[in-house]
Amino acid sequence: MKVRCIQTSPTSEQREEFSINRVGFSTTDVTVGKEYIVLGLSVITMRNGPFGLGTLLEIIDDQDSWALAPMYMFEVSDPRPSRYWTIKKDSDNTIALLPESFHQPFYADQLTDLVPEIVADFKRVRALLESEFAVENDATHLD
Repeated sequence: MKVRCIQTSPTSEQREEFSINRVGFSTTDVTVGKEYIVLGLSVITMRNGPFGLGTLLEIIDDQDSWALAPMYMFEVSDPRPSRYWTIKKDSDNTIALLPESFHQPFYADQLTDLVPEIVADFKRVRALLESEFAVENDATHLD
């Protein structure tokens, strides 16, 4: 799945619709008009998340960092789901479509802490996803 950025912060209507109550909302380093490969996505049902309710995407941002970004900031440019995604439901009823290894408890924390095995896994999975959605492999997708 690929998405194209259409905005970098929520509108007042989106703040209300998605129950975003953070003051000074700051988000992922993304650029309007730029396309991003979606590493995974989660459907958030709890009102206390920093991005509010709705779908949260996992992408590589403009700083080449793994980041979370709310779906309302994007439009879908390639609707094909990754063949590497598996679906799981968390205890808080969040539904996540992620590569299998990303479902490990504390995966994101260990990636941030630069745990060597997790960093190596992330690089491997990222390369798989980037290869899967590379332009030269994208003959079935038309803009």
